[in-house]
Amino acid sequence: MFLFLLTTKLLLAQSMTTMGTDFWVCFLSNENTYSTYSDATHIIFVSSPNNCSVTIENPLSGWSQVSQVVANSVTTITIPTNHSWNTSSETVMNKGFHISSTDSVSVYVSTSGVNTYDVTNSIPTASLRDEYMILSYPSDRWGSEFAVVSTVDSTWVDVYLASATRNGVPSGDTLSFMMPVAGQVYQVITPQVGDFTGSYVKSRDCKPIAVFQGDVCLYVPQWSNGMTCDHAFEQAIPTAYWGREFVVPHFSTTHSDYVRVNLCMTHALFIVMDSILQH
Repeated sequence: MFLFLLTTKLLLAQSMTTMGTDFWVCFLSNENTYSTYSDATHIIFVSSPNNCSVTIENPLSGWSQVSQVVANSVTTITIPTNHSWNTSSETVMNKGFHISSTDSVSVYVSTSGVNTYDVTNSIPTASLRDEYMILSYPSDRWGSEFAVVSTVDSTWVDVYLASATRNGVPSGDTLSFMMPVAGQVYQVITPQVGDFTGSYVKSRDCKPIAVFQGDVCLYVPQWSNGMTCDHAFEQAIPTAYWGREFVVPHFSTTHSDYVRVNLCMTHALFIVMDSILQH
């Protein structure tokens, strides 16, 4: 099992909370996207210290569900994958999900399949910003990836690419795209070999966007015969919230930990730990 763990003591003037009443999320491609497996699942977990009501919807496909959240418990909502799975690269898709609640909640998003599973916490809309830097992992078989979710109409985004895209945009070029409607998703995947780490994502006119990053199905530290891959899936933290001090935990069940450091221009560090359970 591979985990992206983000634990940081923020030293910047701005602060971020993971609790809120409004969220935008999406699901990345994983290995099951390219298979005929029927047991792939997309699940959203919601918790709150207070009783409240939560609405989860894909406003562009018409799917929605209202659920009641009991204080200090977890409510589980399963999302139909035909409304949520982003399967292509460099195409605007109507697969973003809007979450709204009557009281402050925490939101976690998970995706699983026959051999893959990962989960990320979600950042509320009020904490989203217009500037991000991607942190993924070098892929040698399936591809590194990220996706941008628009939260307002007519959102233009520019991405300085640290790796080539699956559709042939070379590393070092700027990929620009526009999402006409809030809730649309633009996913970008590398070829089988690639790593988007260091790609710079910026929306125009300071429009807030949600960014998700990871790998279709990765191997840590690298692929070898007999290894199985796992999906990596994490919501990116806006660069405005990056810090300089971090806590990196170690799991007693893991043989080794791999720590990646991403330098944001000249002022902040972002650390992700990849943990692999070695048999």
